[in-house]
Amino acid sequence: MLLDKAGNRSPLSDFVRVDVALGPMPDGLQLPVVPLAVADGEINQPDALVGVYVEIPSFNNFKPRDRIEVTWGTKVLDTEEIGVSPTFPFPIRVPSPVLVGQYDLQVGGAQPTNVSYRILRGSVGSAEQAITIDVDLSYVGPDNPDWPDPTNPSLPTPEVYGKNSNTLNVLTRADAGQVAELKFDLYGPLEEDEVIDFYWGSQLVTEARYIVTDTDNPGDPITREIPWDRIRDEGNNPALPVYYSIHAPGSENEQHCVPISVDVDVITVVPDAPDFQGRNPTTNWLTCVSLYADPDNPAPGEPGIRVTVPDLSMHLKAGDTVKVTWTPLSGRTGETPIVPAIKSDDIILDATTVKGFTWLVQPYVDHILPTYDPEGPGGSNGRGRIQYEFFNGTETLQSGITEEVVAVYNAGGSCPIPPKP
Repeated sequence: MLLDKAGNRSPLSDFVRVDVALGPMPDGLQLPVVPLAVADGEINQPDALVGVYVEIPSFNNFKPRDRIEVTWGTKVLDTEEIGVSPTFPFPIRVPSPVLVGQYDLQVGGAQPTNVSYRILRGSVGSAEQAITIDVDLSYVGPDNPDWPDPTNPSLPTPEVYGKNSNTLNVLTRADAGQVAELKFDLYGPLEEDEVIDFYWGSQLVTEARYIVTDTDNPGDPITREIPWDRIRDEGNNPALPVYYSIHAPGSENEQHCVPISVDVDVITVVPDAPDFQGRNPTTNWLTCVSLYADPDNPAPGEPGIRVTVPDLSMHLKAGDTVKVTWTPLSGRTGETPIVPAIKSDDIILDATTVKGFTWLVQPYVDHILPTYDPEGPGGSNGRGRIQYEFFNGTETLQSGITEEVVAVYNAGGSCPIPPKP
Protein backbone atom coordinates (compact mmCIF):
# COMPACT_ATOMS: atom_id res chain seq x y z
CA MET A 1 0.00 0.00 0.00
CA LEU A 2 1.03 3.61 -0.32
CA LEU A 3 0.81 6.32 2.33
CA ASP A 4 0.86 10.06 1.69
CA LYS A 5 2.38 12.64 4.11
CA ALA A 6 -0.92 12.99 5.85
CA GLY A 7 -1.03 9.23 6.53
CA ASN A 8 -3.75 8.40 4.06
CA ARG A 9 -3.50 4.75 2.95
CA SER A 10 -4.03 3.68 -0.65
CA PRO A 11 -5.97 0.56 -1.71
CA LEU A 12 -4.03 -2.72 -1.51
CA SER A 13 -1.94 -3.70 -4.52
CA ASP A 14 -2.62 -6.90 -6.46
CA PHE A 15 -1.34 -10.10 -4.86
CA VAL A 16 1.57 -12.10 -6.25
CA ARG A 17 1.41 -15.87 -5.97
CA VAL A 18 4.37 -17.52 -4.25
CA ASP A 19 4.66 -21.30 -4.57
CA VAL A 20 5.83 -23.01 -1.39
CA ALA A 21 7.19 -26.54 -1.27
CA LEU A 22 8.16 -27.51 2.25
CA GLY A 23 10.64 -30.21 3.06
CA PRO A 24 13.20 -31.96 0.85
CA MET A 25 11.98 -32.23 -2.76
CA PRO A 26 11.56 -35.68 -4.35
CA ASP A 27 14.80 -37.02 -5.73
CA GLY A 28 16.20 -40.26 -7.07
CA LEU A 29 13.73 -40.03 -9.95
CA GLN A 30 14.12 -42.68 -12.65
CA LEU A 31 12.88 -42.92 -16.23
CA PRO A 32 9.24 -43.94 -16.73
CA VAL A 33 8.42 -47.41 -18.08
CA VAL A 34 5.66 -48.41 -20.51
CA PRO A 35 5.48 -52.21 -19.92
CA LEU A 36 3.52 -53.04 -23.07
CA ALA A 37 6.21 -51.35 -25.16
CA VAL A 38 9.08 -53.22 -23.53
CA ALA A 39 8.56 -56.57 -25.28
CA ASP A 40 8.23 -55.40 -28.89
CA GLY A 41 9.38 -51.80 -28.69
CA GLU A 42 6.05 -50.19 -29.55
CA ILE A 43 2.45 -49.64 -28.57
CA ASN A 44 -0.01 -51.09 -31.08
CA GLN A 45 -3.74 -51.65 -31.38
CA PRO A 46 -3.91 -54.83 -29.21
CA ASP A 47 -2.04 -52.92 -26.50
CA ALA A 48 -4.54 -50.07 -26.71
CA LEU A 49 -7.40 -52.54 -26.21
CA VAL A 50 -5.77 -54.13 -23.16
CA GLY A 51 -4.98 -50.76 -21.60
CA VAL A 52 -1.72 -48.82 -21.72
CA TYR A 53 -0.05 -47.81 -18.45
CA VAL A 54 2.96 -45.66 -17.65
CA GLU A 55 4.75 -46.98 -14.58
CA ILE A 56 6.69 -44.63 -12.31
CA PRO A 57 9.61 -46.29 -10.43
CA SER A 58 10.12 -45.60 -6.74
CA PHE A 59 11.86 -42.40 -5.61
CA ASN A 60 12.80 -40.61 -2.40
CA ASN A 61 11.27 -37.84 -0.27
CA PHE A 62 7.67 -38.15 -1.46
CA LYS A 63 4.73 -36.87 0.56
CA PRO A 64 1.16 -38.23 0.44
CA ARG A 65 -0.17 -35.05 -1.22
CA ASP A 66 2.53 -35.02 -3.90
CA ARG A 67 1.09 -35.58 -7.37
CA ILE A 68 2.41 -37.38 -10.45
CA GLU A 69 1.92 -35.56 -13.72
CA VAL A 70 2.39 -37.71 -16.86
CA THR A 71 2.61 -36.31 -20.36
CA TRP A 72 1.82 -38.57 -23.36
CA GLY A 73 2.95 -36.94 -26.58
CA THR A 74 1.88 -33.36 -25.99
CA LYS A 75 -1.11 -34.24 -23.81
CA VAL A 76 -0.75 -33.69 -20.06
CA LEU A 77 -2.80 -36.31 -18.19
CA ASP A 78 -4.77 -35.66 -15.03
CA THR A 79 -2.45 -35.77 -12.03
CA GLU A 80 -2.73 -38.50 -9.40
CA GLU A 81 -1.85 -38.15 -5.73
CA ILE A 82 0.76 -40.52 -4.40
CA GLY A 83 -1.16 -41.25 -1.21
CA VAL A 84 -0.08 -42.52 2.18
CA SER A 85 1.07 -46.02 1.16
CA PRO A 86 1.84 -45.97 -2.56
CA THR A 87 2.75 -49.14 -4.47
CA PHE A 88 5.70 -48.83 -6.80
CA PRO A 89 6.02 -48.95 -9.70
CA PHE A 90 3.13 -46.48 -9.56
CA PRO A 91 0.78 -47.12 -12.55
CA ILE A 92 -0.82 -44.29 -14.49
CA ARG A 93 -3.33 -45.32 -17.17
CA VAL A 94 -3.28 -43.57 -20.54
CA PRO A 95 -6.93 -43.16 -21.65
CA SER A 96 -7.80 -44.48 -25.12
CA PRO A 97 -8.92 -41.03 -26.36
CA VAL A 98 -5.43 -39.75 -25.53
CA LEU A 99 -3.77 -42.61 -27.45
CA VAL A 100 -6.01 -41.89 -30.43
CA GLY A 101 -5.65 -38.13 -30.22
CA GLN A 102 -1.85 -38.25 -30.10
CA TYR A 103 -1.53 -40.54 -33.15
CA ASP A 104 -1.65 -39.18 -36.70
CA LEU A 105 -3.66 -41.77 -38.63
CA GLN A 106 -3.03 -39.95 -41.93
CA VAL A 107 0.72 -40.41 -41.54
CA GLY A 108 0.40 -43.98 -40.24
CA GLY A 109 3.25 -46.31 -39.33
CA ALA A 110 5.31 -46.23 -36.16
CA GLN A 111 5.43 -42.71 -34.74
CA PRO A 112 7.92 -41.62 -32.03
CA THR A 113 5.98 -40.43 -28.99
CA ASN A 114 7.20 -38.60 -25.91
CA VAL A 115 6.40 -40.15 -22.52
CA SER A 116 7.45 -38.11 -19.48
CA TYR A 117 6.50 -37.30 -15.92
CA ARG A 118 7.33 -34.97 -13.07
CA ILE A 119 6.38 -34.83 -9.39
CA LEU A 120 4.34 -31.83 -8.20
CA ARG A 121 4.35 -30.54 -4.65
CA GLY A 122 1.69 -27.89 -4.79
CA SER A 123 2.59 -26.25 -8.07
CA VAL A 124 6.34 -26.75 -7.70
CA GLY A 125 7.52 -29.40 -10.09
CA SER A 126 10.52 -31.71 -10.05
CA ALA A 127 12.85 -32.22 -12.97
CA GLU A 128 11.12 -34.05 -15.84
CA GLN A 129 11.99 -37.65 -16.67
CA ALA A 130 11.32 -38.51 -20.33
CA ILE A 131 11.61 -41.37 -22.81
CA THR A 132 10.50 -41.85 -26.41
CA ILE A 133 8.54 -44.91 -27.61
CA ASP A 134 7.00 -45.85 -30.94
CA VAL A 135 3.21 -45.94 -31.32
CA ASP A 136 1.59 -47.67 -34.30
CA LEU A 137 -2.21 -47.63 -34.40
CA SER A 138 -2.50 -47.76 -38.20
CA TYR A 139 -4.94 -50.16 -39.88
CA VAL A 140 -6.03 -51.26 -43.34
CA GLY A 141 -9.48 -51.29 -44.90
CA PRO A 142 -12.38 -48.86 -44.63
CA ASP A 143 -12.59 -46.13 -41.99
CA ASN A 144 -13.52 -47.49 -38.57
CA PRO A 145 -15.75 -45.10 -36.62
CA ASP A 146 -14.99 -47.02 -33.41
CA TRP A 147 -11.19 -47.18 -33.84
CA PRO A 148 -9.13 -48.48 -32.02
CA ASP A 149 -11.93 -51.01 -31.30
CA PRO A 150 -11.17 -53.73 -33.90
CA THR A 151 -14.83 -54.35 -34.78
CA ASN A 152 -15.43 -52.34 -37.94
CA PRO A 153 -19.11 -52.11 -38.97
CA SER A 154 -18.01 -50.89 -42.40
CA LEU A 155 -16.62 -54.31 -43.35
CA PRO A 156 -18.97 -56.46 -45.49
CA THR A 157 -20.86 -59.17 -43.61
CA PRO A 158 -19.95 -62.80 -44.39
CA GLU A 159 -22.41 -65.61 -45.10
CA VAL A 160 -22.13 -69.33 -44.30
CA TYR A 161 -23.76 -72.22 -46.17
CA GLY A 162 -23.77 -75.95 -45.45
CA LYS A 163 -22.49 -78.13 -48.29
CA ASN A 164 -25.70 -80.18 -48.44
CA SER A 165 -28.32 -78.10 -46.62
CA ASN A 166 -27.33 -74.92 -48.53
CA THR A 167 -29.22 -72.70 -46.06
CA LEU A 168 -27.98 -69.24 -45.06
CA ASN A 169 -26.08 -69.38 -41.74
CA VAL A 170 -27.44 -72.81 -40.83
CA LEU A 171 -25.65 -76.18 -40.72
CA THR A 172 -27.71 -79.33 -40.19
CA ARG A 173 -27.01 -83.02 -39.66
CA ALA A 174 -27.09 -83.34 -43.44
CA ASP A 175 -23.82 -81.38 -43.50
CA ALA A 176 -21.98 -83.80 -41.21
CA GLY A 177 -18.56 -84.73 -42.56
CA GLN A 178 -18.61 -81.92 -45.15
CA VAL A 179 -16.87 -78.56 -45.45
CA ALA A 180 -18.89 -75.39 -44.99
CA GLU A 181 -18.67 -72.50 -47.44
CA LEU A 182 -18.01 -68.98 -46.18
CA LYS A 183 -18.79 -66.23 -48.68
CA PHE A 184 -18.18 -62.48 -48.52
CA ASP A 185 -17.49 -59.50 -50.74
CA LEU A 186 -14.07 -57.88 -50.60
CA TYR A 187 -13.85 -54.65 -48.64
CA GLY A 188 -12.42 -51.42 -49.93
CA PRO A 189 -9.99 -49.80 -50.08
CA LEU A 190 -7.59 -52.72 -50.22
CA GLU A 191 -3.98 -53.32 -51.17
CA GLU A 192 -2.09 -56.31 -52.52
CA ASP A 193 -0.76 -58.74 -49.86
CA GLU A 194 -3.21 -57.70 -47.16
CA VAL A 195 -4.16 -60.72 -45.06
CA ILE A 196 -7.70 -61.95 -44.40
CA ASP A 197 -8.12 -64.50 -41.59
CA PHE A 198 -11.27 -66.39 -40.70
CA TYR A 199 -12.58 -67.42 -37.28
CA TRP A 200 -15.00 -70.29 -36.66
CA GLY A 201 -16.11 -69.82 -33.07
CA SER A 202 -12.94 -69.86 -30.99
CA GLN A 203 -10.77 -71.22 -33.79
CA LEU A 204 -8.55 -69.35 -36.23
CA VAL A 205 -9.06 -71.32 -39.45
CA THR A 206 -5.58 -71.13 -40.94
CA GLU A 207 -6.60 -73.31 -43.87
CA ALA A 208 -8.98 -70.59 -45.09
CA ARG A 209 -6.55 -67.61 -44.97
CA TYR A 210 -6.75 -65.37 -48.03
CA ILE A 211 -4.02 -63.04 -49.34
CA VAL A 212 -5.22 -60.11 -51.45
CA THR A 213 -3.83 -60.22 -54.99
CA ASP A 214 -3.10 -57.41 -57.45
CA THR A 215 -6.16 -58.41 -59.49
CA ASP A 216 -8.63 -58.19 -56.57
CA ASN A 217 -11.08 -55.32 -56.44
CA PRO A 218 -13.49 -54.07 -53.76
CA GLY A 219 -16.80 -55.90 -54.06
CA ASP A 220 -15.35 -59.05 -55.62
CA PRO A 221 -17.10 -62.17 -54.23
CA ILE A 222 -14.81 -64.55 -52.34
CA THR A 223 -15.59 -68.10 -51.17
CA ARG A 224 -13.53 -69.96 -48.56
CA GLU A 225 -14.00 -73.47 -47.16
CA ILE A 226 -14.21 -74.27 -43.44
CA PRO A 227 -12.82 -77.82 -43.02
CA TRP A 228 -14.97 -80.46 -41.37
CA ASP A 229 -12.35 -81.03 -38.66
CA ARG A 230 -12.76 -77.41 -37.53
CA ILE A 231 -16.56 -77.71 -37.53
CA ARG A 232 -16.43 -80.99 -35.60
CA ASP A 233 -13.97 -79.68 -33.01
CA GLU A 234 -16.05 -76.56 -32.32
CA GLY A 235 -19.21 -78.65 -31.96
CA ASN A 236 -22.88 -77.72 -32.06
CA ASN A 237 -23.90 -74.18 -31.18
CA PRO A 238 -27.20 -72.46 -31.97
CA ALA A 239 -25.38 -69.10 -32.17
CA LEU A 240 -21.80 -69.80 -33.24
CA PRO A 241 -19.87 -66.53 -33.86
CA VAL A 242 -18.17 -66.43 -37.26
CA TYR A 243 -16.18 -63.50 -38.60
CA TYR A 244 -13.07 -62.49 -40.54
CA SER A 245 -10.25 -60.09 -39.76
CA ILE A 246 -7.94 -58.05 -41.98
CA HIS A 247 -4.45 -56.73 -41.38
CA ALA A 248 -1.35 -55.55 -43.21
CA PRO A 249 1.48 -58.08 -43.66
CA GLY A 250 3.34 -58.49 -40.37
CA SER A 251 1.03 -56.14 -38.47
CA GLU A 252 -0.88 -57.01 -35.30
CA ASN A 253 -3.37 -54.18 -35.89
CA GLU A 254 -6.45 -56.08 -37.00
CA GLN A 255 -9.90 -54.98 -38.03
CA HIS A 256 -12.68 -57.52 -38.09
CA CYS A 257 -16.22 -57.54 -39.34
CA VAL A 258 -19.23 -57.67 -37.06
CA PRO A 259 -19.57 -61.40 -36.20
CA ILE A 260 -22.53 -63.31 -37.58
CA SER A 261 -24.33 -66.10 -35.69
CA VAL A 262 -24.46 -69.50 -37.37
CA ASP A 263 -26.90 -72.16 -36.15
CA VAL A 264 -24.69 -75.26 -36.11
CA ASP A 265 -26.33 -78.62 -35.45
CA VAL A 266 -24.15 -81.10 -37.31
CA ILE A 267 -22.68 -83.26 -34.56
CA THR A 268 -24.55 -86.30 -33.33
CA VAL A 269 -23.32 -86.63 -29.77
CA VAL A 270 -22.67 -90.23 -28.76
CA PRO A 271 -22.05 -90.54 -25.00
CA ASP A 272 -19.48 -93.08 -23.85
CA ALA A 273 -20.65 -96.67 -23.98
CA PRO A 274 -21.47 -98.56 -20.79
CA ASP A 275 -19.34 -101.55 -19.86
CA PHE A 276 -19.62 -104.94 -18.21
CA GLN A 277 -18.11 -105.84 -14.86
CA GLY A 278 -16.85 -109.28 -13.93
CA ARG A 279 -15.75 -110.63 -17.30
CA ASN A 280 -14.13 -114.06 -17.18
CA PRO A 281 -10.37 -113.32 -16.96
CA THR A 282 -9.56 -116.21 -19.32
CA THR A 283 -12.05 -115.69 -22.15
CA ASN A 284 -13.18 -112.10 -21.40
CA TRP A 285 -16.72 -113.46 -21.81
CA LEU A 286 -19.62 -113.21 -19.39
CA THR A 287 -19.72 -116.59 -17.72
CA CYS A 288 -20.80 -118.14 -14.44
CA VAL A 289 -18.08 -116.20 -12.57
CA SER A 290 -19.62 -112.95 -13.82
CA LEU A 291 -22.86 -113.41 -11.93
CA TYR A 292 -21.54 -112.35 -8.50
CA ALA A 293 -19.23 -109.57 -7.37
CA ASP A 294 -18.37 -111.81 -4.40
CA PRO A 295 -19.74 -115.36 -4.67
CA ASP A 296 -19.30 -115.90 -0.93
CA ASN A 297 -21.37 -112.81 -0.11
CA PRO A 298 -24.00 -112.31 -2.84
CA ALA A 299 -25.28 -108.77 -3.08
CA PRO A 300 -28.99 -107.95 -3.23
CA GLY A 301 -30.40 -108.90 -6.64
CA GLU A 302 -27.59 -111.29 -7.56
CA PRO A 303 -27.08 -113.46 -9.50
CA GLY A 304 -26.99 -110.91 -12.27
CA ILE A 305 -24.70 -109.13 -14.70
CA ARG A 306 -23.29 -105.82 -13.50
CA VAL A 307 -23.20 -102.92 -15.94
CA THR A 308 -21.18 -99.73 -15.39
CA VAL A 309 -22.80 -96.52 -16.66
CA PRO A 310 -20.15 -93.76 -16.84
CA ASP A 311 -20.18 -90.19 -15.50
CA LEU A 312 -23.05 -88.28 -17.13
CA SER A 313 -22.65 -84.98 -15.28
CA MET A 314 -21.56 -83.17 -18.46
CA HIS A 315 -24.97 -83.97 -19.96
CA LEU A 316 -27.40 -84.37 -17.05
CA LYS A 317 -28.09 -83.31 -13.48
CA ALA A 318 -29.69 -84.81 -10.40
CA GLY A 319 -33.37 -85.52 -11.10
CA ASP A 320 -32.87 -86.38 -14.77
CA THR A 321 -33.64 -89.85 -16.11
CA VAL A 322 -31.48 -92.40 -17.93
CA LYS A 323 -32.94 -95.44 -19.67
CA VAL A 324 -30.60 -98.47 -19.63
CA THR A 325 -31.33 -101.47 -21.86
CA TRP A 326 -30.01 -105.05 -21.96
CA THR A 327 -30.68 -106.89 -25.19
CA PRO A 328 -29.74 -110.60 -25.22
CA LEU A 329 -29.13 -112.21 -28.61
CA SER A 330 -29.16 -115.83 -29.68
CA GLY A 331 -25.86 -117.42 -30.73
CA ARG A 332 -22.37 -116.03 -31.30
CA THR A 333 -23.39 -114.31 -34.54
CA GLY A 334 -26.50 -112.94 -36.18
CA GLU A 335 -29.10 -110.40 -35.13
CA THR A 336 -31.73 -112.52 -33.44
CA PRO A 337 -32.78 -110.85 -30.18
CA ILE A 338 -34.32 -112.92 -27.42
CA VAL A 339 -37.25 -110.56 -27.10
CA PRO A 340 -38.83 -111.89 -23.87
CA ALA A 341 -35.48 -111.51 -22.09
CA ILE A 342 -34.90 -107.85 -23.00
CA LYS A 343 -34.68 -105.63 -19.91
CA SER A 344 -34.99 -101.81 -19.67
CA ASP A 345 -34.99 -99.64 -16.58
CA ASP A 346 -35.55 -95.91 -16.19
CA ILE A 347 -33.05 -94.65 -13.61
CA ILE A 348 -33.68 -91.30 -11.90
CA LEU A 349 -30.29 -89.82 -11.13
CA ASP A 350 -29.24 -88.22 -7.86
CA ALA A 351 -26.17 -86.17 -6.96
CA THR A 352 -24.10 -89.37 -6.67
CA THR A 353 -25.39 -91.53 -9.54
CA VAL A 354 -25.14 -88.67 -12.07
CA LYS A 355 -21.38 -89.22 -11.77
CA GLY A 356 -21.70 -92.89 -12.68
CA PHE A 357 -23.48 -95.96 -11.31
CA THR A 358 -23.81 -99.74 -11.56
CA TRP A 359 -26.93 -101.31 -13.02
CA LEU A 360 -27.77 -104.97 -12.42
CA VAL A 361 -29.30 -107.21 -15.08
CA GLN A 362 -31.59 -109.50 -13.09
CA PRO A 363 -33.53 -111.70 -12.41
CA TYR A 364 -31.04 -114.18 -13.86
CA VAL A 365 -33.74 -116.67 -14.91
CA ASP A 366 -35.70 -114.10 -16.90
CA HIS A 367 -32.96 -112.11 -18.65
CA ILE A 368 -29.67 -114.05 -18.70
CA LEU A 369 -30.44 -117.79 -18.65
CA PRO A 370 -32.41 -117.56 -21.96
CA THR A 371 -29.07 -117.06 -23.78
CA TYR A 372 -28.30 -120.70 -22.92
CA ASP A 373 -30.32 -122.83 -25.36
CA PRO A 374 -28.30 -125.93 -26.25
CA GLU A 375 -31.13 -127.39 -28.33
CA GLY A 376 -32.04 -124.14 -30.05
CA PRO A 377 -30.64 -122.50 -33.20
CA GLY A 378 -28.27 -120.30 -31.21
CA GLY A 379 -26.77 -123.08 -29.15
CA SER A 380 -25.25 -122.76 -25.70
CA ASN A 381 -23.71 -119.33 -26.27
CA GLY A 382 -25.49 -116.07 -26.67
CA ARG A 383 -24.55 -112.40 -26.53
CA GLY A 384 -25.48 -109.49 -24.35
CA ARG A 385 -25.77 -105.97 -25.73
CA ILE A 386 -26.05 -102.91 -23.47
CA GLN A 387 -26.83 -99.27 -24.20
CA TYR A 388 -28.35 -96.27 -22.41
CA GLU A 389 -30.16 -93.18 -23.64
CA PHE A 390 -31.44 -89.90 -22.21
CA PHE A 391 -33.06 -86.62 -23.21
CA ASN A 392 -30.67 -83.71 -22.71
CA GLY A 393 -33.30 -81.00 -23.03
CA THR A 394 -32.89 -80.75 -26.80
CA GLU A 395 -32.76 -84.27 -28.19
CA THR A 396 -32.55 -87.91 -27.15
CA LEU A 397 -28.94 -89.11 -27.12
CA GLN A 398 -28.04 -92.78 -27.39
CA SER A 399 -24.76 -94.03 -26.00
CA GLY A 400 -22.28 -96.29 -27.71
CA ILE A 401 -23.08 -100.00 -27.57
CA THR A 402 -21.09 -102.66 -25.74
CA GLU A 403 -21.60 -106.31 -26.65
CA GLU A 404 -20.10 -109.47 -25.17
CA VAL A 405 -20.47 -113.24 -25.49
CA VAL A 406 -22.61 -114.75 -22.73
CA ALA A 407 -21.79 -118.34 -21.78
CA VAL A 408 -23.69 -119.19 -18.61
CA TYR A 409 -23.00 -122.90 -18.43
CA ASN A 410 -20.39 -125.44 -17.39
CA ALA A 411 -19.82 -129.13 -18.08
CA GLY A 412 -22.95 -130.07 -16.20
CA GLY A 413 -25.30 -127.59 -17.86
CA SER A 414 -26.36 -124.04 -16.99
CA CYS A 415 -24.63 -122.18 -14.17
CA PRO A 416 -25.44 -123.71 -10.79
CA ILE A 417 -27.41 -121.14 -8.84
CA PRO A 418 -27.54 -121.80 -5.10
CA PRO A 419 -30.98 -121.44 -3.59
CA LYS A 420 -31.70 -118.22 -1.79
CA PRO A 421 -31.63 -118.58 1.99
